[in-house]
Amino acid sequence: MRVLLFAGLAEAAGSRELDLELPTAPATVGDLEAAVRERVPALARAVFRVAVNRAYASPKQSLAARDEVALIPPVSGGCT
Repeated sequence: MRVLLFAGLAEAAGSRELDLELPTAPATVGDLEAAVRERVPALARAVFRVAVNRAYASPKQSLAARDEVALIPPVSGGCT
């Protein structure tokens, strides 16, 4: 499964994408999150949300092979 990384997550991982094979079928977002943290030690303690098909997903959500998955770091901002 292709996983897109954004901002500081991509910098920490040294790549904007990861290709993961998840051990369980059907895999969940929680399985994916655990696999990312195991495969990329720099992200083991990172704070991020998982988006599936451009919508934030819960850890229990099932994943399909063709889903678009992205890791989104916390975002802040505002008006000056």
